[in-house]
Amino acid sequence: MREMGMSGNEEGPTAGEASARLDRLLERITQDVDAHIGLTYLLIPERQVLQMTAVIGAPRRLAWPWARLALAAPAPVPEAVRSRRPVWLSDQQAFARRFPRPALAFPYSVAHYAIALVADGICWGALNLLWPGSRSKLPVAEQARISEAAEEMAEVLRDAAARHQPVRPRDEPLVMESLPARHHAEPAGVLAERFTDGFVALDRRGRMTFLTDRAAQLLGGDRAELLDTEPWDV
Repeated sequence: MREMGMSGNEEGPTAGEASARLDRLLERITQDVDAHIGLTYLLIPERQVLQMTAVIGAPRRLAWPWARLALAAPAPVPEAVRSRRPVWLSDQQAFARRFPRPALAFPYSVAHYAIALVADGICWGALNLLWPGSRSKLPVAEQARISEAAEEMAEVLRDAAARHQPVRPRDEPLVMESLPARHHAEPAGVLAERFTDGFVALDRRGRMTFLTDRAAQLLGGDRAELLDTEPWDV
């Protein structure tokens, strides 16, 4: 059921309350479609960038490399915003075929769904959902549910701006714990271990802050010893 607005209240929610409502909607849709990771991006028009403001199901160190995306970038989320059409990528091969350059920086087997947050013809950002492995198709019912959630999120942003209380992206994305899923719930580290390829997260210095057992195996070292080192120096 859609959360009702507060048009009867002249003041309405503050920007902080609207942001919290946006986070609840992200939590709900991530759980409803059994996605493992959900991300909310807000558009900063004057900078022509999309900035992640919240993520569920992944730690900050894994989400950080994709926290800011240029609107012109050839990637799923910017493409969804530019075209105002959902972007569905069933697996890593589909990702690589359509977006070869970003696929090189994200060589993990996941299915992506990105959809713009549009209300009254204005795009406010995007919703991005990911599932590990591959999915041959996204059921029509799930597509409809995601579209409904995106519409609700856009309306929250539109209404907040109309009250002169616009929701701004956080300087660093809010990291939320996954809610117990209908079928399963896995910590982000366990989820990363499910990727068939090795998974590595780097800090701004290029040092590894997280790596899976498969990544350690490929690098030929002990996982604990590889942390805080640069992969190209191994």
